[in-house]
Amino acid sequence: MNKELICIGELLIDFICQDVGKNLKEGENFLKKAGGAPANVAAAAAKIGVNASFAGCVGEDPFGDFLIASVEHFGVDTSMIQRKGRTTKAFVSIMDDGERDFVFDRGADAEYELTGFKARYEKCEVLHLGSATALLGGKLKNSYEEAIKLAKINGGIISFDPNYREDLWKERKEEFVLLAIEYVNKSDFVKLSDEELLMIFEKGNPDDALDTLFESFKGIAAITLGSSGTLLASSDKRVLIPSIKIKPVDTTGAGDAFVGAFLSGLMIEGNSREALNDFAVLEGITARANKVAAMVCTKMGAMSSLEVIDKRK
Repeated sequence: MNKELICIGELLIDFICQDVGKNLKEGENFLKKAGGAPANVAAAAAKIGVNASFAGCVGEDPFGDFLIASVEHFGVDTSMIQRKGRTTKAFVSIMDDGERDFVFDRGADAEYELTGFKARYEKCEVLHLGSATALLGGKLKNSYEEAIKLAKINGGIISFDPNYREDLWKERKEEFVLLAIEYVNKSDFVKLSDEELLMIFEKGNPDDALDTLFESFKGIAAITLGSSGTLLASSDKRVLIPSIKIKPVDTTGAGDAFVGAFLSGLMIEGNSREALNDFAVLEGITARANKVAAMVCTKMGAMSSLEVIDKRK
């Protein structure tokens, strides 16, 4: 097994509205930033200091050039990136409380295939999948299925973040829920927001939703609660890990930074599988990941905000 984290999924352009407090209809000024949930996770992990690779497809255009350079800046291995067509884009507005509004223009990310890299998936220590776009279908979704099977051959850890975006799914919400549950149950670690937890497991409170989650899920769940911290949960234990107090500027990359820091923490422990099975170790890892996520919220941009992360010695 290689000491490698592979993050598979979308790498895209975030066009961020600079008119803070205005929605996308009202905003007029936009700033180009690199984004995409799995790519953000890879960048955060690489910035912390672990061997992180991104696997996905970007366009054969200047935006694709920009994106590859952006993740390489953080030390991400880009040798698994493919290029086809036009780059996927997201238009993002930031409201006064730091929350976001999204519109997606899907492009090259849907075209990613595992061709030529199967041995690396089979040998990776951790495989992370995020789905702002992948579960919609296409070659990328097929690649997710194959990557999971390959990573499990040698006991690689599977990490999944459903990353629900209402604008993408619209009338297909029920389909998303079924797919999310399917992928959760294939995983060893899942990160969900509190809203995603309640929506996917169709309960009115987190405790009941977690009970439903663990009826079939055998791994570790981290439920992010914004400024309140993270609820770390297994089938027999639940602990609220508080975050640090900050004044948020942009929460766009917080969840991805958390996942990158959490998975890095597992790998830094030496044996990630043993660390994942030690709840006391996970509490410490989660506390550190909370701090990373909080600090990222003090800067603008899902990926550029990762500059605030200090490499863990």
